Amino acid sequence: MGNYYLGGYLLLHCLPGNYPDSPLDGKPLLTCSTCFNDSLLDDWSYCWSGFDKNDPYDAWVTIREHLASAYSLDDITWERLSGWVNEKYETGNVGWPALFMDAATAIEYKQTFFPQLNDCYLLALYIDGNDAQRFIDSWRPQNDMEGMPGIYRKLSAFQPEQALSDEKLLGYDIGGLDIDGGFHTSHCHSSLHDELCQRFALTLNSHGLYDALDDWQPVVDYMNNDKTVCEPVPWGIVKIKQVIF
Repeated sequence: MGNYYLGGYLLLHCLPGNYPDSPLDGKPLLTCSTCFNDSLLDDWSYCWSGFDKNDPYDAWVTIREHLASAYSLDDITWERLSGWVNEKYETGNVGWPALFMDAATAIEYKQTFFPQLNDCYLLALYIDGNDAQRFIDSWRPQNDMEGMPGIYRKLSAFQPEQALSDEKLLGYDIGGLDIDGGFHTSHCHSSLHDELCQRFALTLNSHGLYDALDDWQPVVDYMNNDKTVCEPVPWGIVKIKQVIF
């Protein structure tokens, strides 16, 4: 694998999980996939998305009720938040649906709208160059009317990874990029996760991410093989760092 390029930043609310017989038991799984963690920036954050606050969040509560309960977001704060996000979208500081283009904007968002919320992690995503090109080629907009996910915009800039004093390496995730700009992860499939660990001698660390490999290419090839049981999207290696603030 070659150089890594910045894919943007995710601001996630990550709660400890129950993973018996795992180094992760009682700790959050710091994957780039929102299958396990809630993004504090999402489609409900945009005032132009036509989102109905009374739509169901799950079988028991509406989106309004969930956000009020989990994040103390009342309607007035929600309106302020969505107006702020709309402005940052227009200036190119956020990208659809959950991506911050720079760390400073994510930190401002957290401190403005979620100042008391604990268990939040700002994750910087770095994608290997070959995988980044695969993601770009797979989800390139076909016409002017087709939306452009934030990660497509960010990866297209090919901004090289830098050694920053406020970023701490957490580990590596195996991510599949969906058309909406969100990630799947190998953790979504317990049998696949076990198969990968056995086949490629992968090891998990205390963040639920994989330790480094000298050569990730066989893993990437396996994930992009049509015979592998996983989502039919382009897969690649995501190097994840935590931004300390």
